[in-house]
Amino acid sequence: MTNEADVMQRLRRLVAAQLQLPEADISEDSGIGQPPKWDSMAHVSVILAIEQEFGVQVDEALMNCRTIRELASHLA
Repeated sequence: MTNEADVMQRLRRLVAAQLQLPEADISEDSGIGQPPKWDSMAHVSVILAIEQEFGVQVDEALMNCRTIRELASHLA
């Protein structure tokens, strides 16, 4: 399995791209509502991008992750 720091970096890059924001604006604590561009519709886009990037299938646990930190712990 990939280590959590690598997953975190990949997620920050992926989320920044999906939200069209600089990667520096995305932290481990970023999630739905913070930054404001990360709304419920953007969350679906982020989850689908994660599915493609990490080769995982979306499940309820993944959909319920609310921050990059939670997503990383689920994927690592």
